[in-house]
Amino acid sequence: CAHCGIDFAADVPCTSPPFLFQHIEVPMMPPFVLEYQLHDRCCAACGGITRGDVPGDVGPCRYGPRLQALVVTWAIQFHLSRRQIRRMLVSLYGLTMSIGTIQEIIERVAAACEKPVEDLKAAINNAPAANADETGHAHQGGGAKRKRHWLWVAVTGWGAIFAAAMDRGAEGLAMILNKDFKGVVGCDRWKPYEIDQT
Repeated sequence: CAHCGIDFAADVPCTSPPFLFQHIEVPMMPPFVLEYQLHDRCCAACGGITRGDVPGDVGPCRYGPRLQALVVTWAIQFHLSRRQIRRMLVSLYGLTMSIGTIQEIIERVAAACEKPVEDLKAAINNAPAANADETGHAHQGGGAKRKRHWLWVAVTGWGAIFAAAMDRGAEGLAMILNKDFKGVVGCDRWKPYEIDQT
């Protein structure tokens, strides 16, 4: 007993359900490396050398989809620099990756996202209604570092599309909503939203 020090008998009942205490820890995270050994064979007929292929769901990138997604999430959602991503990979996984490889992964994932983004933009532009807005956005591309850009968004009940534009005018709006948008636009009536209906 915590009060008087007497030992409890084995058959003493509990007075209430057990108090729950959870101790939480993250697991050690060594990278999972699967090696494929690709053998070269020489053709007896022509002398040509043929090398075996990796399975079709592995290449061409040597980094798996979860690792690539992690790199892109750190870069895009959490705004880590390429060097910070490199340090995170070493710190968390003991994995060394060059700055160029990190950039290549980001560009590859961006290219893979182009079609789904265009499909989403088309679907939003066919929606009966969409809310749209823009806000100042510090952006490093297309001009001086940290030059003020504008982040545009069009939102429906089931999806949203974002675009970074160099100005707050009609060109920025056109990146998210087409000129022939037929639905109702919820907005703050900033001049670019005044669509000519004639």
